Amino acid sequence: MTTDQSRMDVAWMTGKGDLHSVPIVPFASCCPMGIDFHLISNFGALALITLAGPAVIFILYFRRGAL
Repeated sequence: MTTDQSRMDVAWMTGKGDLHSVPIVPFASCCPMGIDFHLISNFGALALITLAGPAVIFILYFRRGAL
């Protein structure tokens, strides 16, 4: 680690310094708007609800022998 890098890390960990002292994450350069994890989790929840509802009904009818 270079001296400049260690100085930036110390400034970032202690909370002293401006925004330029925070190391740049390489991933942020390819996705400038970032990833919306709440949007992804909401679609995941919607998918689970969509799949789990019919699955429960199918299992209930299957166990009763009503299919």
